[in-house]
Amino acid sequence: MQVLREHLENQVSVVKICEQYNINPNLFYLWKKELLINVLPRMNPFKSVLICLIRVPIDF
Repeated sequence: MQVLREHLENQVSVVKICEQYNINPNLFYLWKKELLINVLPRMNPFKSVLICLIRVPIDF
């Protein structure tokens, strides 16, 4: 979660995060996809829709 938070809140590039935490970018994008599809809607449906539409484009 910390990895995704750093990217979303602080707008740290995926490349920097993956290098820092020694993870594969594909794994990062998988985590991001899971967060956007499965976690955020359960927390606050309205807020998650706004995040998806305005702030966080989904990279597939």
